[in-house]
Amino acid sequence: SFRTPDGVREEWGGPFTSDVFSRSLDAVCARLGVNTDHSRLSAREERVRTGLERLGWHVGTMPRDVLGCDQGRVCGYCGYGCRLGAKQSSDRTWLVDAERQGAQIVVGARAERITRGPRVEAGRVTVRAKAVVVACGAIQTPALLRRSGLGNEWVGRNLRLHPVAGALGFFDEEVRPWEGTLQAIHSDQFADLDGGYGYRYETTAAHPSLAAAFLPWRGAEEHDQLMRGLGRAAPLGVLLRDRDGGEVRGERPAVRYRLSAYDTAHLEHGLEGAVQILHAAGARRVVTSRGRRSLILYSFHQMGTARMGASPESSACDWDGALWDAPQVVVCDGSTFPTASGVNPMVTISAVAHMNARALASRV
Repeated sequence: SFRTPDGVREEWGGPFTSDVFSRSLDAVCARLGVNTDHSRLSAREERVRTGLERLGWHVGTMPRDVLGCDQGRVCGYCGYGCRLGAKQSSDRTWLVDAERQGAQIVVGARAERITRGPRVEAGRVTVRAKAVVVACGAIQTPALLRRSGLGNEWVGRNLRLHPVAGALGFFDEEVRPWEGTLQAIHSDQFADLDGGYGYRYETTAAHPSLAAAFLPWRGAEEHDQLMRGLGRAAPLGVLLRDRDGGEVRGERPAVRYRLSAYDTAHLEHGLEGAVQILHAAGARRVVTSRGRRSLILYSFHQMGTARMGASPESSACDWDGALWDAPQVVVCDGSTFPTASGVNPMVTISAVAHMNARALASRV
């Protein structure tokens, strides 16, 4: 639950440097109960912290939107859903608030297009309103706008993904990396390698499926050996702030994205550092997600395909998230980001939605 970094806010400009956005960040963090009181280190993160400290590199506590979190064995399965209800996700916060204020929530309906009125057509359901908020995420928002004949040439462009590569360190002692606090620490040591672009180190609970997905394939025998040793392993992820993006095309979205030489160099730098961290922590062997001829990458954060800005010549929406050609349609999700946030974007997305929704409410 990271707030938008100050440097990123300055880079984005417009309302992001204002008290208006700061108040939206404050409101989001308060409603989600963001805190650093639920960041007890797991066995895997103890190793990562040890490695960072031995190298003299930055170690920070991860802010999290949880209340009453177990921070033990149960927390390691948080990625599959919080069994304790401690995670302050939308179904426990924003949707509850909306329902209490009289909002009607329709599930199982797919928004197919926005038509004049404006109206939203969603199969057998048609919604008529003074304004429409689009919040389908950076992949589906541009697709919905295209199906609706809305938006300018910037819709679908500037896709950012925060590509993630990983390393796995194998230790003599048992680690059980699938247990313990989901994410308790991070490192910003190389967050700014060049003009605000770099990467951050994060770790998370590593279940067999996640480990198998990140491990490079060099044959069945080695793969079997690595998976059998997972109980003694600690993972470390390299989360890249990508400068050069891709795009989302079509009405049924197709993603085109290729890592640039600039971003690849930063990611390679991060993998080398991850190996150093795990070796400094005492790992006997370190395996990265780099294969013989490939680099395995994952994305957990999609951003930027309907960017906000000062003019239609450089953006899809104005600084309130309203489409230039249809101001009654307002975008309120991660696709509004002018560039990648560089940190887990959930709080930034929520703050953009909060800020744009307040501007819309004042208009209508």
